[in-house]
Amino acid sequence: MKFVAGLCSLLISIELFAGNWGHRAGGDIFTHLPENSISSLRSLCQSEYQKSSKLKYLEFDIRESLDHQLFIFHDRKTKRKTPIANQSKQTIEYLEEKYNGKYQSLEVSKLDIEDLLLLNLYNSIDEKIPIFESFLDEVLDCGFYKPVVIEVKELGSTLAKEYLFQKTSDFKAKFIKKEIVFEDSFDFYDEQGLVIPVAIMGFKSSVEKSFGKIGSDEFRYWCQRSKDYGLSGIYKVGSHKNLCE
Repeated sequence: MKFVAGLCSLLISIELFAGNWGHRAGGDIFTHLPENSISSLRSLCQSEYQKSSKLKYLEFDIRESLDHQLFIFHDRKTKRKTPIANQSKQTIEYLEEKYNGKYQSLEVSKLDIEDLLLLNLYNSIDEKIPIFESFLDEVLDCGFYKPVVIEVKELGSTLAKEYLFQKTSDFKAKFIKKEIVFEDSFDFYDEQGLVIPVAIMGFKSSVEKSFGKIGSDEFRYWCQRSKDYGLSGIYKVGSHKNLCE
């Protein structure tokens, strides 16, 4: 079952990349750089790819650390995107002792943010995992001018969810001052049927882990909180359906 689920996830990722060059902050285009990284984002902003209709929107993944901070990272564990070969011996020994487990089995959501920031990303010598707020600041500074979509992997605490909505709302207020280019194929809409410049989305399983079962009182509460912050709801990966409607 795990193999089938992993294969399905891979096929969806391939399909998403084929349909949007902004997938994982351009990491699928700039394969010599780490995905979901400041370097891949900057390269995307500075490239001609942004002019292409195949780049529909910027997409990147967020997770919550043990101490409730948000960071940009796709995988659940350390081993693939922050491989052991890229870390110092001292860092590995420190983390294994502190978290009582082998490095390659450590789950990133069970590490404090200060320890996550010790790690070097793959395809780099010393590039670190980006912090959510800093990543949004870079989007504003680097000259990106197409919509931005934040994919939630898993958020556990109320603090993290409120922080997500607050910082996304703050970012949106600054971002909409730019002249945003919407491709004809961009299909994230608000309740009035208008395209939106910033969206939060996730796979159904990730959404329900983070915000409660779709249709439940808990889920409706978080949908309302997103709207309280001037956002449009929570969207589904693939169909881009607003799950709050």
